[in-house]
Amino acid sequence: MKRIAVISPWPRIHNRNRLFGLPGFAEWMARAAPAGYEIGTADVLAPEGADCVWAVDIEEPRALLAQLAAVRRGRGRAVLQILESPLIRPHSWNRSLHRHFDRVLTYEQAAGSEARYRHYRIPVRLTPALSDTPFQARRIAVMVNTNYLKGFWEKRGNTESFPRFLCARLGAVLNPVRGNLYGWRQQLARTAESFPAGTLDVYGRGWQGQQLSWCAVYPHRAYRCATEAPMHAEDLAGWAKKIALLGGYRFAIAVENYRGHRDYISEKIIDPFLAGTVPVYLGERDVTRVIPANAFVDARGFRDWADLLHFLRECPVQQWQAMQQAGEAWLATPQAAEFNGEAFAARAMNLLQELFD
Repeated sequence: MKRIAVISPWPRIHNRNRLFGLPGFAEWMARAAPAGYEIGTADVLAPEGADCVWAVDIEEPRALLAQLAAVRRGRGRAVLQILESPLIRPHSWNRSLHRHFDRVLTYEQAAGSEARYRHYRIPVRLTPALSDTPFQARRIAVMVNTNYLKGFWEKRGNTESFPRFLCARLGAVLNPVRGNLYGWRQQLARTAESFPAGTLDVYGRGWQGQQLSWCAVYPHRAYRCATEAPMHAEDLAGWAKKIALLGGYRFAIAVENYRGHRDYISEKIIDPFLAGTVPVYLGERDVTRVIPANAFVDARGFRDWADLLHFLRECPVQQWQAMQQAGEAWLATPQAAEFNGEAFAARAMNLLQELFD
């Protein structure tokens, strides 16, 4: 039996094989054992004795390359799966690091013509739970996101050493990552404060005035549209609560953390479809190659945040229903099926067979 050690990008959260409770990873593990593969997170299955190291993104290149060197000495294989956006894991996009891997699994379709690259879609839960709440009974718009800062002002992590903190903040100044959309979400929430109550409801951590920066004098005024309740949609129970919440609104703000042209399309635009809600999207520039333009509100079509909020308040029921129905129809297409967990599991298994057959 081949042993596959998976290095999680969130080791403090998804250790002890908890990574395999996520969409795609759960289906992959279910397929692996019958096919002769033992799969586990790196704390359960040591990379040094594994036949293959499967790295989900690159957080610390030096530490990862040291692990890969140990595996290579035993003639093991190495796979890189790019999962997060370039904003969150910029090292994953350093092509000079890709040569250390036998295969690179990426959501970017135009990654390269080299034999090492394979394409996939970021797996999401694709279980429709369409709300039957009528248009008139729905609230206007909701945003479910953690409020966050990225770059120079980003809060120092609990386990981040002071030298690493300084280097990271200096790097953020000298080489900033383009496409940060955290500020766009914040500006939308601030603009909503000048609109009648109920225009936008915000769920998630960090919107109630918590300190988001390492700098104590950075402004942390609470957002008036923020709710008291945080929303954790990572596990199945949390995801079900999120879908039920979205189903009570006409529109859901589905803004990625990154704006670019890497084919980065996450659950943010798909979850509203599953709830029978119309997404307001900003992120992947070529999203309409995958999802039809008549199924969502494209935030790029408005002058500013106020213009967008005016539209959400005044959108007629017929126009909204047309978008909702287009989104529901998209869920039944082959393009939507590319995002389900089984599609990812099949892609991962095919890749392993390429390496070991």
